[in-house]
Amino acid sequence: MKQAVLVVAALMAACHLSAAGMPVDSAAQITNTAIISGTSAQGGSITAKAGKVVPFGFMAQSATTICARATITDWQSVSPHGMKDKWYYRIRHYEKPEEVLDVVGIIQSKTQVNGFDYYNCFVPLENKGNVVRYTKDGAFISNLKFPVFGFVFLDVALDPEIQYMRFPIVTGDQWVSKSTGTVELMKFFKITRQTSTKFTVLGEIDVTIDGKIEHAFRIGSEIDKGEGKLDHEEEWYAVNIGLIYQTTDAYTLELVKYVPGNGTDKTIEAATAPEMVTPPAKL
Repeated sequence: MKQAVLVVAALMAACHLSAAGMPVDSAAQITNTAIISGTSAQGGSITAKAGKVVPFGFMAQSATTICARATITDWQSVSPHGMKDKWYYRIRHYEKPEEVLDVVGIIQSKTQVNGFDYYNCFVPLENKGNVVRYTKDGAFISNLKFPVFGFVFLDVALDPEIQYMRFPIVTGDQWVSKSTGTVELMKFFKITRQTSTKFTVLGEIDVTIDGKIEHAFRIGSEIDKGEGKLDHEEEWYAVNIGLIYQTTDAYTLELVKYVPGNGTDKTIEAATAPEMVTPPAKL
């Protein structure tokens, strides 16, 4: 026990932990607690071990900045696209803050256009999704579902595609991606809207997911839809996992468990959630 305390103390002295620049949402505040082998640096026990239920917001609350930056050779690893992979999330909509819902992310389909593979990343219960592709230079969105009136979702084609990740991912990197979104209504007429999105790589962090420490990159965005205001979003992408956290002006989404489609968890189906995920609950 004494050796463990000394190790933690040494890490705390060497690493700088900071909440600066983190999402404003109360469920997304970094604390000065480094998670090491299921024990917090402040001495308290935690419940983030594999198979245990953790409270909504635990991932963001336990996130830490890191001592050394990760060395990535395959940047596409920050967004796996296995056709049988499943991402088990919890989501809280700000209009219903008392509810935390379980949803599952999947790769619904794969198509090839002009020599590029496009993947339809979809969350069925939320009816949210993006069609994305990857190159050595980054990740791009070609289509997305856009909510109207909160319950109708339209398919939006983007031209040019929006580059939402730029490889290599370097802290402080910024770029602007401009695009025109087009919606076809009943095949009779089209609606278009121009958008401009400024992306910023906010930094690298370590987070605890299903009892394991995972390395992730934070990317923030400011979206100008020409309405006289900016929408703000932030996404975290973990190495060999993909999207693990998202906060927007409407909701917060966090990953509970990632199951690669290699037969490691045959009992989990796309329409259900693992036992470790809590049912809708009061916060």
